[in-house]
Amino acid sequence: MIRRIGHVTAMALASLAFVGCQKPVITQPTDTALNVSDVVLRDVRVLLATTRNDVRIKMSSPFTIRRVNGPAVVRMDQCDWTNIHAESDGSIMFGDTNLGPGKFEIVPADTGLTTFARRSKGKWSPTRHYPGALRLSLDGKGRLQVVNFVDIESYVACVVPGEVFPDFHIEAFRAQTIAARTYALFQMCHSAARPYDVTATEASQVYQGVTRSGAADRARDATAFTRGIVATWSAPDGEQIFCTYYSSCCGGRSQRAANSMVDAPDIPPLAGGVKCDDASVAPTRILRWGPVKISKSELTSKVVQRSRSLNKLGRIERLEIAERNPWGRLSRIRLVGRNGQSGEMTAEAFRLALGSRNIRSTQFRIETRRESFVFAGGRGFGHGVGLCQWGMESMAQKGHRAGAILKHYYPEMHLTRAY
Repeated sequence: MIRRIGHVTAMALASLAFVGCQKPVITQPTDTALNVSDVVLRDVRVLLATTRNDVRIKMSSPFTIRRVNGPAVVRMDQCDWTNIHAESDGSIMFGDTNLGPGKFEIVPADTGLTTFARRSKGKWSPTRHYPGALRLSLDGKGRLQVVNFVDIESYVACVVPGEVFPDFHIEAFRAQTIAARTYALFQMCHSAARPYDVTATEASQVYQGVTRSGAADRARDATAFTRGIVATWSAPDGEQIFCTYYSSCCGGRSQRAANSMVDAPDIPPLAGGVKCDDASVAPTRILRWGPVKISKSELTSKVVQRSRSLNKLGRIERLEIAERNPWGRLSRIRLVGRNGQSGEMTAEAFRLALGSRNIRSTQFRIETRRESFVFAGGRGFGHGVGLCQWGMESMAQKGHRAGAILKHYYPEMHLTRAY
């Protein structure tokens, strides 16, 4: 599944305000720098499921199931819904067929798609249609793991409809494709220890497979228009890609990646502090949030699930702001337990522990009640690092092109042709 991918068009580069002809350096986990022009790109590995429950597939075109690096074990012209699950002895069942232990790939013929669903809490998830191959294996806990292997341009085209609103401006779509492509390439270069590069959820980028909609058509057009273009910065060792974080609405000012992301590099494009008047165009429900009330018992349970060391505090009775950045967002929160002991979390980890749909950003004030905490005055949606998607849309509506939008949110960034 390894392939070398072609070149972008001159028209795309000109329209995007392409800067120079630099070739970025991608740093591998071994710290070996490789020129992208010399790299043979592989497929993106997208984690679709890790589960003890069944998943199921349906195929309308011929397909093969084969051992990874081994022979075919099943060949079929098509199949209706067929369940797949892991047995306690480490083997994998495909319907009534025991494939045995090991790793297997479901490979559609030609450009066929695999229709996929997973079961959770007794219900099947919405069906998705995925390009490329599916790899089946067991993780260290005996759970079935399903990973989609898909070429990067198809992956980007499938990500963008799940990350932007369908009526966003075409330049916003183009900016989003470059951010999504760069993010994926960065993760691919730092995932050697995992069997996958990214997840299919907002923990990485929302990946819903192939869909039929106006937004999907626009995403495919934007992906083709920006093919191979990535965001880079001039590192001391040469032009390098970086992790192009983005969120829905920064709330008016972006924040420094190192304040909220574990091991995030402290580099100019992710230094934060970018003023974003355009974020104010976001709908009120996205720009502002709260109040949100959470009982002390529930909060304690959720933060302990994320950070087991906090269990020593007992029930959390008080929350204190340990650090706030210059633009109002919380950077660190101190949690004080009933026994008087305290511990700290990054504000972003705290937010995610309580639920990113409940505590929508790290810009809020805390009110302490007898049995609960209230989070009020919330502003923004997401971690606020890097690109602000609603700001991106506003800038596009004002006539800014994709390259200018990205350069605004990632200071000292360049657009570079990676392949």
